[in-house]
Amino acid sequence: IRLMEDQPNHEVLGNVHAGDAVVWKYLDFGKGGRRFTARLKSTVGAMLTVRADGPEGEVLCRMDVPAKDDWQELTVKSRKIKGVHALWIDFSDAASVPIAEGTQADTREILTLDWFRFQ
Repeated sequence: IRLMEDQPNHEVLGNVHAGDAVVWKYLDFGKGGRRFTARLKSTVGAMLTVRADGPEGEVLCRMDVPAKDDWQELTVKSRKIKGVHALWIDFSDAASVPIAEGTQADTREILTLDWFRFQ
């Protein structure tokens, strides 16, 4: 996983592979939200698992990301989270995605994330 320049003066989280995870610490969710929205793209399909406070923390939501060449905004229902927490996102392949011959699942890029929000 790394930050990549998508356009001049605009970075996205890219080079995401199955099995990767990312964490944001000290996010203030205020009074909370019950929906998770993300702008992302995946040419092979992917799954995000969003957790509070760590890799074994409470699962807030899961998001299936369909394969699509263009950016898409997706929204899923989430468990309510409020106050200050770490936010942990695990990335995995979509279960039905065939792996090209000679390609290992953990070596192909599955997703690019532009932004997310709780509302």
